Amino acid sequence: MDESGIRIGQGKKEKVLVIYNKAARCEAGKAFSYKTVIITETICADGHVIPPLIIFKGKTYQMRWYSETTIPNSYTIGVSDTAYTNNEIALEWIKYFNLYTQNRTKGAYRLLIFNGHGSHKTLEFTQYCINRKILLACFPSHLTHKMQPLDVVIFQPFKHWYGKAVNQAYRTGAFKINKMEFLHLIPNVRKHIFKKVIIKAVFAETGLYPFNPKKVLNKLPLPRKATPEKDPMSTINIATPRTIRQADDLA
Repeated sequence: MDESGIRIGQGKKEKVLVIYNKAARCEAGKAFSYKTVIITETICADGHVIPPLIIFKGKTYQMRWYSETTIPNSYTIGVSDTAYTNNEIALEWIKYFNLYTQNRTKGAYRLLIFNGHGSHKTLEFTQYCINRKILLACFPSHLTHKMQPLDVVIFQPFKHWYGKAVNQAYRTGAFKINKMEFLHLIPNVRKHIFKKVIIKAVFAETGLYPFNPKKVLNKLPLPRKATPEKDPMSTINIATPRTIRQADDLA
């Protein structure tokens, strides 16, 4: 699992050719919202993906996010003061994860690999996983861009397709992209990305499954060989005085 921030109204850069008219001028995207929304995605090495968790910045939850948009009821929406996850949201998410994966378990345990965010390492979060035989594994620091499947492949094209969707919405008359429009766009964007063949390929590319550490290790820079430190006095050439006059000259 991993999270990524998306600006609600940010489309892709593009050139648009129009008939020039001094009397009429339109600035694309000026009325768009550039507030960030956090989307949490979870994928499995067999190509399966569970519905996302979407976190908006705010204090109140609105039922019209479901009733007046096209998102499936399986999507979960949360709110926080910063739009980022917190301990309470993370605890609710792990319950959501358990619900969508417990019937797919092969054997006694499930393995959940995630980053080192503090909300994923609280006592309540950990104890919930222990009680349900969910094994937790944290990626090493500063290596998620090499090892995290969602970071390596998924999120970049995700934002690409979302940007194209925003541009298309603008061209068809959606002059204001807000939270409601965002929820309208996300289901189709996810269809472009979350395909079994892509998910399996990225797990293999990061060496997680099939397990192959060399996939990552071969991409890391080799450590530099340590060079012995030179004695700073070794570079100074001082002739040993052989007479009293030579000694006086050096003094």
